[in-house]
Parts: sequence; C-alpha cells; structure tokens
Amino acid sequence: MNTLITLLFWLFIIIVSSYFLAEGADRLGFKIGRRFMGRTILGIATTLPEIAIVFVAASKGILDVGIGATFGSNVLMITLGLSLMVLIATTKLSLNPAKELNVSFFKLDFYYLLLTAVVAVITFMNGYDIYDAIIFAGLYIGYVYQSYKESHKERTESINEGILTRKQILLYSLFIIFGSLGIFVGAGPFTENLKKYSIEIGVPAVILALIIAPIGGEMPEKLSMMLLARKGGKSVEISIGNVFGSKILNNTLLITFFILGALTYGHSVIPSEPISFTLVAMTSILTSLSMLTFVDRKLDKKDGFILFVLYVVAILIQILIVEFKIFH
Repeated sequence: MNTLITLLFWLFIIIVSSYFLAEGADRLGFKIGRRFMGRTILGIATTLPEIAIVFVAASKGILDVGIGATFGSNVLMITLGLSLMVLIATTKLSLNPAKELNVSFFKLDFYYLLLTAVVAVITFMNGYDIYDAIIFAGLYIGYVYQSYKESHKERTESINEGILTRKQILLYSLFIIFGSLGIFVGAGPFTENLKKYSIEIGVPAVILALIIAPIGGEMPEKLSMMLLARKGGKSVEISIGNVFGSKILNNTLLITFFILGALTYGHSVIPSEPISFTLVAMTSILTSLSMLTFVDRKLDKKDGFILFVLYVVAILIQILIVEFKIFH
C-alpha cells in the first residue's frame, strides 16, 4: 500500500509538471515558433530523465541498460506515443478535434529522423566510440540550426496571434523551468516505484522489462504530448515537433551522452552484441515503417491505429526473443 501511495504521489508531481511545461511551451510557442519549441526546448526538457539515466548507467558500466534506455524509448514513442497523440487530436478526446493533421511542415524532421536512425545502425556495427559521439553531436547541432532557420518563417506567420508582455514571457518561462525541474526530479522515483509495485502485484518479469518500465520512463513526454494534443489547433504542432525532436535527440545527443558515460567508466568502445544490435536495428526498421504514415503529409485516425499495431508487433517480437532465448 505504501508503494502505491508513493507511486501516485510521484505521478501527481509528473502530471502537474507536465501541465506547466505544456502550458508554458504553448504560450511561448508563437513567440519563438511552435515547431521549434516542440523540436528543441520541449524535446530536451522531456528527455532530461533519459539523459541522466543513460549517462549514469554507462558511467557505472551497465551498458545493456544504457542501450535499452536509449533505443527502447524510441520504439515506444514513435509507435504508441505518436499513435496516442494522433488519436487524441482527431477524436472527441480533443477540445478542438481535427479530421486529419497536416504534417507537411515537418519534412526536415522526417528526413533527419530517417537519417539518424540509419546512421545509428551503421555506426554500431563495430561498436560506438568517441568518434561516433562527435558525429551524433554534430548531427543534433545541425538539426537545431536548421530548425531555428525554419522557425523564422513560422514566427513571421504567427505575428498576428498577439503580443506577450514581459511579465507574461517571464511567467511562461518559469512554467517551462519549473515544469522541467518537476519532471526531472519526479521521473526517477516514479519509474522505480512503478517497477516495485509491479513486482509486488505479481506482474511477470518480461512484461515489467518490456512494457511497464519503458512506459514509466516515457511518462513525462507522453503526458506533455497528450495535453498539447488535447488542446487541438496549432498546439498540436508543438506535440508533433516534440515527438520528432525528442526521438532525433535520442538518435544523436542521447547516444553521445551514452558514449561519454561509458568513457568515464573506462570503456573506449561500446561493443555491439547480437541482442543490442538487434534492438538498434529493430528501432531503425520501426522508425522507417512509422514514417510511411507521413508520406501523404497528413495523419488521421487510420494512421493512429496503424502505429498502435506497430507497437504491439514490436512488443511481441521482444517477448519472443526473451521467451525463446534466441541470443542465449
């Protein structure tokens, strides 16, 4: 019972923090560009817990946990996370439901996500080293630079939405700061208590490892994304930008921190084991399949269900690998 109460407490902290983060991002979005806000600031803020987990795990020599945290979350968000966002924004769950979502503004993200997914697999064939860390950091810097250039046009287009006073800018900036801090502080205890409670109620270990733990780790990102999707309208652009931005960050900067963490432990190379390479390759394949829903430059309820099916398939594949001990 104590574990459940603690779990609900940290969930409350994450929900409140996610609300403030989403509200601050939405209000400041038209000032600096909604897509840029979702791609960078919101993407980094919601990924902070993962960066900390990956770096600490690698610095302690727990490389398999680092690999799982880095790429497992991408499988979850590019399928289930994106699916939930689309289904909320296109149904009565939204305050302003749309028949379909226009994603023609996200060509940059589309190509960057595919590029980084492929590069992540190719560079991992011989294991990750410091040179790969530099490559991934460079890719992320390039993405942010291109996003900023693109945001100039968006800011020009949204100039008629209103003008924020200095007090409002300060207030919504504080929303983002405190929301990010709340998520960073709450994500770890929430995930740990979720794991502990799952064990207490007898959840099978394979379900805990493949489903419960990743959902717990991605909770801040999913909540922020769903809150924005529920608002509807242009707020959805921040949500889509967050999905792309955080996943591109995972494919680039998160791997950089993973490698740097391993270096502090004394690993000059992160070895490519069969099971870890399979996870990286599967992530790349699922990313490519998910991106097929963007080809017609729109997302609707059908695409949402397709993405959900991809998530179920990914989970089944991982369960089969564990159950049949393919790599043992």
